[in-house]
Amino acid sequence: MKKSGLWIYFIIPAICLLTLIGIFIYRGFYHKPLELSKNAIIEQGEGNGKVNINTADTDTLTLLPGIGDVTAQKIIKYREKHGPFRKTEDIKRVSGIGDKTYENIRKYITVGG
Repeated sequence: MKKSGLWIYFIIPAICLLTLIGIFIYRGFYHKPLELSKNAIIEQGEGNGKVNINTADTDTLTLLPGIGDVTAQKIIKYREKHGPFRKTEDIKRVSGIGDKTYENIRKYITVGG
């Protein structure tokens, strides 16, 4: 075998390695898992790992993507005034939560059993 053909044995693994590094970086920035605090109220069973928007406190609600302290307080005030949410879509009735925010959080929330 010629010495000039050996470069391919270094290039292919390097390309594979760079591709894997790129995948891990992409997943780290765009697919962050939802991390819940110790005091998070989570539904068990089918809704495992979801925040119950009818019982969650401010700290837990702020863990949801796009929900800050002010919006979390609005969610709590809304449910205190109007009662529990019947379906997850009802959270869009809270001022500051529109279709886009709802789409970002809907896979992380539940209203309970």
